[in-house]
Amino acid sequence: MIEISNCNTVENGNAVAGISEMNENHVNENTEITVENGNTVLVRHEETENEETEKTMTEKREQKNSTIKTSKYECSKNAIGMLEFKDNATGQKYTLIAPHQIDVEPEKYIMVIEKGKLKQLSELAMAIMFQKHHQVVYQQGKGFFEYQGNTGLWTAETDIEMERKVTDCFTAYFTALGVLDGIYKLQHKTLRNVLNFLKTRTVVSDFFENPEIDAKSGVKYWLHCKNGVVEITEDGEMKLKPFSPKYHSLSRCEQNYDPNAPTPARFFDELLNPAMSVEDQKTLQTYLGQCLLGENISQTMLMMTGPAGRGKSSIVNMINILLADKCSVLRMAHVSGRFEIGQYIGKNLLIGPDVPSDFLTSPKSNVLKSLTGNDILKAEFKGCNETQNVHGCFNVMLTSNAMLRVKLDGDDDAWRRRIIWIEYSNQHPVSRTVKIEEVLLKKEGSGILKWMLDGAMGLLRNGGKIELTPEQKQKVNLLLEESDPVKSFAKAYIEKDECST
Repeated sequence: MIEISNCNTVENGNAVAGISEMNENHVNENTEITVENGNTVLVRHEETENEETEKTMTEKREQKNSTIKTSKYECSKNAIGMLEFKDNATGQKYTLIAPHQIDVEPEKYIMVIEKGKLKQLSELAMAIMFQKHHQVVYQQGKGFFEYQGNTGLWTAETDIEMERKVTDCFTAYFTALGVLDGIYKLQHKTLRNVLNFLKTRTVVSDFFENPEIDAKSGVKYWLHCKNGVVEITEDGEMKLKPFSPKYHSLSRCEQNYDPNAPTPARFFDELLNPAMSVEDQKTLQTYLGQCLLGENISQTMLMMTGPAGRGKSSIVNMINILLADKCSVLRMAHVSGRFEIGQYIGKNLLIGPDVPSDFLTSPKSNVLKSLTGNDILKAEFKGCNETQNVHGCFNVMLTSNAMLRVKLDGDDDAWRRRIIWIEYSNQHPVSRTVKIEEVLLKKEGSGILKWMLDGAMGLLRNGGKIELTPEQKQKVNLLLEESDPVKSFAKAYIEKDECST
């Protein structure tokens, strides 16, 4: 090594000023210039006539790999093979920490303390430590969600709310350690960086569409209730389980599940018996149970028609309350629009309340067959070029004071398979109690829930088919015939003359 005097400029690790003072023989293409311990040094590789031996070259390669010199740090491997940095100016050593070490004990790497004072915070270590105490997941375009153990739900959290939680977490942490300087370093920039680390560590695509249910368990459906999660197998067996983050639930039914709940007497006496036959009650029970399963297994839609004040809306409002935010309004005028299908993602039930008699005669009514027939639909989103496939397995409930007509286009059989029609033909109004659905759920909620789940159990044990009585089938046939009166008249009264040409 030859020290270069009067060298005041260093660029890219090379001494610039001072080289001109040296003889050209001192510098050639094999010369390296670096900085060590604050002094500029020149490393000159003398060329010899004899080639270096293989042993010498090997030793140089090993030396080069073991020690890397920069203008500030000297890097080498310690006895256990970990990278170790030495600050040439202060002599302080740093060890390169493997990521899994921070994951195991992040609290060891949160702070850098020198001479009793907090010098630096590791935002990555803070994010990892926060993650150990908070179950969070990040969804692109939707933000953070945190699991709440007392409800079993994943709740949406804004970035501002997450900043507050990070602040509260580490304020308590630094206070417990007596490191008050740490509290003063919890500035907005630090908090934002912690959240950015959290986003990259917790982002999961389609998290809420893919719950962690063991396929071998036979569980296919589940209903999140107030006192636990009802797991339902394909053959209709039900079992109440404790809350768990594995269900990825965003909402729940605010009723307790009780397999021994008594029959809801007021529900039958004031809402069902005055309005419909026993056969229609069984059909309604099965369809409402299917709505709780979250999938239109039977590929059908329920229509309830009849005079006002008979309790149609009360039934719809009741299932709407039980399903919480998993219901959406069916807007026939927009159902074929670009962004309407995207509004149905995460929904179980589409409701058409008090629709007019021509609701199903719209040219767009054919979309209903796709929404209930398990067809694959394309969902588009505003402000986004991406699309998403949506399976048309939605339950559909329509209520109307008039008799509905259907727009037929050679698809009579398709509508016949889908339509379930309950006609409120009894002339006795139901109870005049205001918001009777809320009153009944408060008094007999567990019994009503069990009644609906019994309907779901019967549906599953019947292979996913809703069996209609001959009278119910005849009513659907009558509805389709009245929807196309010319065809019905021709079929009933016009006969082919064998002698005609």
